[in-house]
Amino acid sequence: MLGEFFDRLVSSILLLRGSNPTFSNIKPKIESFTNRRFTYSHLAQLKFILPEAIEMKKTVTQNELTFCMKPDIHITLNTAAIMKPNQLSSESGHMYLKKMFRSRLLDYFKTHPEGDVPEETLPEPFNKSRKACVSEEANSTFGLERSTVLPAIQQPVPVSHLSKSFRKKKKVEVKTDKGPQRHLQ
Repeated sequence: MLGEFFDRLVSSILLLRGSNPTFSNIKPKIESFTNRRFTYSHLAQLKFILPEAIEMKKTVTQNELTFCMKPDIHITLNTAAIMKPNQLSSESGHMYLKKMFRSRLLDYFKTHPEGDVPEETLPEPFNKSRKACVSEEANSTFGLERSTVLPAIQQPVPVSHLSKSFRKKKKVEVKTDKGPQRHLQ
């Protein structure tokens, strides 16, 4: 799967030559080529196998719909980093990158038969693994110590400060010609 992702990464970057090869631009192309989900984790694994050829830097892009700025990763392939001096053509450079990636991936699996490829560090804020985010969230939500006494900062807000829609309704008994009736107030 990683070999296929790398091949499609190279193809996607070549397709985006005139525009900005960012993760958000490359991701849909790789996913349409492979019919698989492509994540930051996959990108970090690709970078682990071929770190000198995959260059990444944090960039900020604007969302066309909301006009908000969001962080992204600019991805380039440095074929010169692993090319032999007698290979000059860019086409042969990209083919050589694919062969080199497959060779290193095979070497890694020969030496590590368990099959998990580690993740290289990505630029901030993309370098957190999914497991780390989940465990951080669980620790912050549930706390490491279970205490029955809440600190003064976390004490519940008195009911008088809440909107009327959040207050408990009072039952009021009203006397009418039909007899006493209960109403909520």
